[in-house]
Amino acid sequence: MTRKFALGTVTELARRPTKHWRVQGMKSAADVKPLGNFDEIVVGHWLHVEMMDDRRAWVRIGAECFSVQLRRDGSVGVLHTESR
Repeated sequence: MTRKFALGTVTELARRPTKHWRVQGMKSAADVKPLGNFDEIVVGHWLHVEMMDDRRAWVRIGAECFSVQLRRDGSVGVLHTESR
């Protein structure tokens, strides 16, 4: 059975994990239709997400850094890599 999400099925999201993303504010939300796949987002000094390739991301939240693997089966692997 394939689970359905607002942005597609698990299979679709696993095939193209950086295609869909969303920006939401306090009073409104909007689906962002980028010209390409999601590559990087930085929010202030506390959040930084950067795609290293199609299936790997580097993430910093505050002083904590993580390596994120977007697997083809739709699952996600997360490894804490360092504290700054």
